[in-house]
Amino acid sequence: MINAGHSGLFTCAAAVMFCCCGYFDTPRAGELDTPRAGELDTLLFSSLDAGATTFLTAGAKIGLPTLKGDGAVALMSLGLGRQRERGPDGRHERYTALGAITVGYQ
Repeated sequence: MINAGHSGLFTCAAAVMFCCCGYFDTPRAGELDTPRAGELDTLLFSSLDAGATTFLTAGAKIGLPTLKGDGAVALMSLGLGRQRERGPDGRHERYTALGAITVGYQ
């Protein structure tokens, strides 16, 4: 069960993932093997680590011009996390944000 403290983080993360997934066109039947001029191949990914700390990562790998063969690629990811801590002066929450962009050749 998710308590009220985590709901804001999960709501924000779900909104980001929904916006990212809705941004890319979904191919229709018969269009899977027919690339269009100027089209980029994109692979979306995400992960969730939940326990004493919570961390959510979402990102995309974009092939320039394609992921199917050799060529340039860009990998972008964004992560958000929260950790609760107890100390002599009470409870504290520590937030973490991570962003990364990598460009390479495969």
